[in-house]
Amino acid sequence: MKNKKRKPWNRVGEVVYSISSYDERGSLTMNIATYVTPITMDTKRYLIGVYKNTKTYENLYRNTKNNYFLLQILSLDNLPVVKTLGKKSAVTYNKEKYLTKHGLLEEQTCVWKNKKYHYLKHVHSVLFMNIEKRIDIGDHDVLLAKVEKVVLTNFSSTELTTKDLQNRQIVG
Repeated sequence: MKNKKRKPWNRVGEVVYSISSYDERGSLTMNIATYVTPITMDTKRYLIGVYKNTKTYENLYRNTKNNYFLLQILSLDNLPVVKTLGKKSAVTYNKEKYLTKHGLLEEQTCVWKNKKYHYLKHVHSVLFMNIEKRIDIGDHDVLLAKVEKVVLTNFSSTELTTKDLQNRQIVG
């Protein structure tokens, strides 16, 4: 395959994440997130870019009573769901129904409010996150979120990267 001319920020292989969030009615959605950066060591915090005009954005920005979500580090085994989570809008497509129908969800009861949070099967890692700050900028807004708990780490899996998505022509 010939090397495609990419902008500098698209040339670096970034880990592919998914945010698992809920709306005020308790409906689950997940997306694909690649603008995610760990920024501190103790206590671990992340900066996470969330695209505007999405259900995830609405869940995390408009529903400010709920500051919690799961940040999933995807594995190569999650590759088959990337198009559904990343290219279909939860505004018009029920991702929870799709994931449930295909048996792709795990469930974890977290200690916060004894609420159940769902995540994908076969992920590399799952982090329970607490939003500390919302920063309004550009086409993506930024969350500053603190890791409250490492829910799962699967050291035998390989992280999914944007290079994997480019090699399979899922992203440009």
